[in-house]
Amino acid sequence: MKREREYTLLQKPIVNIKLDDNWVVGFVENVGHFTVWLLPDKTKCLDTDVVPEFFIKVDMKEIKLLYALKDFFQCGVVLKSKDKKTAIFSVKTLKHNYTVILPFFYKYDLKSSKQQNYLRYRWIVNAMVYKYLHCEPDGVREITLIKKRMDEFNNFDYPIL
Repeated sequence: MKREREYTLLQKPIVNIKLDDNWVVGFVENVGHFTVWLLPDKTKCLDTDVVPEFFIKVDMKEIKLLYALKDFFQCGVVLKSKDKKTAIFSVKTLKHNYTVILPFFYKYDLKSSKQQNYLRYRWIVNAMVYKYLHCEPDGVREITLIKKRMDEFNNFDYPIL
């Protein structure tokens, strides 16, 4: 994935920020994203790796908030950009998306139009967990169609793969 090469892991600073559930929802409404990457991978079924990703991108001066989010969710990674101007908190593993991210936003609804994107994201993650749709040609086509709807909504400055 192109962005993987643009961001690198950071040493965790000491963070004494305790986050509230409602604050997290509001922050995600503002700068959070739900997306799905479809990556060519000859080692995966159908030569495609379907990667759901929940991420938050901020200026480097707000890096402590990302570490507080990592502590809050107890999963994910914090990465800095090569130019050291921005950083992201990212959750890509299917397990953590399914067991941590989806339940949180199921319990605490997003209030904006971002809720529709979350619902599409949740459908894809659940379909991967329960139906293994990412391992069937028709399933990957269906995921691709839903992803296109998500991409229309997402307005972030990363290339859509």
